[in-house]
Amino acid sequence: MKEEQILIRISGKDRVGLTASIMAILAKYDAQIL
Repeated sequence: MKEEQILIRISGKDRVGLTASIMAILAKYDAQIL
């Protein structure tokens, strides 16, 4: 599988569960978070 790096920038107020939801999606695809 090809590896690639992406930058995700989120600004503004965090809503309840927003960050957790994004991390769960990334974890589902075995993403490495730096």
